[in-house]
Amino acid sequence: MHGSRLWPVLAGPMLGTFVSSLDQTIVAAAMPTIVSDLGGVNGLSRSNGAPRPPG
Repeated sequence: MHGSRLWPVLAGPMLGTFVSSLDQTIVAAAMPTIVSDLGGVNGLSRSNGAPRPPG
């Protein structure tokens, strides 16, 4: 595979990587606000999908 048929194959993973890294950057910048809105570090487990620790 070469030439004009190769670009769409390469563009898909490159675009996916770019969107994923952009998403991580936005979430990392917003995390302090998310944590404070959820009521502190105890609410952090709800924001990242992890199970809440017992106790």
